[in-house]
Amino acid sequence: MATYRPATMEELRSLHGVGYHLSSKYGRTFLTAIEYYIKSVA
Repeated sequence: MATYRPATMEELRSLHGVGYHLSSKYGRTFLTAIEYYIKSVA
């Protein structure tokens, strides 16, 4: 996920292995973590 750096739920769902159920349950957490990662390495 850090490689593709999805910023929206749609981008997250487009990743292999991430479906509606996973993104609905954990999507916001993943997106927040990815956003934090991007800001910390910039």
